[in-house]
Amino acid sequence: MAIPLLSKPQPATNRFHEILLLLGNCFDHYDKALYGLLAPFIAADFFPQLDPITRLICAFFPIGLLFRPLGALILGRLADRVGHKKALSLSLLGMSLTTVSIGLLPNFAAIGILSPCLLIFARGMLRFFSAIEATTASYLILKNKQSDAACLASSAFEVSSVIGSVLAASGVAFLCYFNIAGEYWRYLFLGGAIVGILGYLIRIYSIEEVKPSKAHSEKPQIIPFVAIAIVTGFIVANYQIIFTMLTNLLPLVTQLTRWEVMIFHIALSLFDMALFPIFARLSVRWKKERVMVASLVLIALLATPLFMTLKEPTLIRLVAVRTLLTALGVAFCSCYQYWTHNVLDSNNRITLISFAKALGVQTIGSPSIALSFWLYKSLKSPVVSGVYISCSALLALFALYLLSASGSRLKLRQQAQ
Repeated sequence: MAIPLLSKPQPATNRFHEILLLLGNCFDHYDKALYGLLAPFIAADFFPQLDPITRLICAFFPIGLLFRPLGALILGRLADRVGHKKALSLSLLGMSLTTVSIGLLPNFAAIGILSPCLLIFARGMLRFFSAIEATTASYLILKNKQSDAACLASSAFEVSSVIGSVLAASGVAFLCYFNIAGEYWRYLFLGGAIVGILGYLIRIYSIEEVKPSKAHSEKPQIIPFVAIAIVTGFIVANYQIIFTMLTNLLPLVTQLTRWEVMIFHIALSLFDMALFPIFARLSVRWKKERVMVASLVLIALLATPLFMTLKEPTLIRLVAVRTLLTALGVAFCSCYQYWTHNVLDSNNRITLISFAKALGVQTIGSPSIALSFWLYKSLKSPVVSGVYISCSALLALFALYLLSASGSRLKLRQQAQ
């Protein structure tokens, strides 16, 4: 079925507008990826009195529990009631200014404890402004598409996100190769101003200001809302642990240099990009819900034993663990954006979906990385990270079951009437 979001179809130039939206999403994810990749260098400037692991715990402390949901409510309301162009433009400008501000913050040596406080506030504002970006941009790309086309477009949207992350990782790798990341990491954040301007101009010229239709849905929204929150939390937790946590931990526990780890990270990201269209087509052929359930079952079963092999990490083991879990994660979320818009139908679509995602990210996803570093420091083992992924996968599997059962009961009630 199509996602019936707008009252009248878009013009023939829609394909060009979609490409521009994908480019804008790519630029947005450049900004988002920078902090996670540069965290060791940022933490050294803002938490110099701590050991490397504790620095990372502080750098990744989940401070967005208030900021991201609040951004979803305020900016989501703006998107649903005023228009998508205004909301997306404000979101992108806010993200760009916040990214630049991180690059301009004085370090701990300059202003003491005020420095990490300002960093925490800047991170919170970045989460505030980014709360609706993916939901709104994917909505504009997927609107009025039939199921198969929407699933493929959803995977293209995820690919554009990965490209943005690869661009950020390439910049970090360049600095690491010349061993100057500790001194020049701020320039990558300042470069976010250029990226933000490009993304803003693309959004201005790629979005037609069409307000949502006033048709209401009679489908209950509580279970879909909870399912989106849990599934989003699992996706973020899986990504944060497999990519961000291991990328920052490897140089501390192995002989690999940060430059080698960044090249490894880029290679796996390119592997992601190649898999997204493949799994999207499999989801079209075999039904997306079946692919999602199968990948969740495999992740739940394999994550813990795979991380047990990393008690004594070697490059071969790391490649095997990250490749397998990355492939299963891509299989699960290849049609994720389409799935979120398809299961929750409301006039306040952007607000509700963004708010559900924000709650999932902040309660399940974001805490995973700080918790993983803390437990690794305490236990000297990454196994708990695998347990976290397995448990969040089981929780997501239960959410999909509740969603399916709720849909079946609704169909039976409709047939009875």
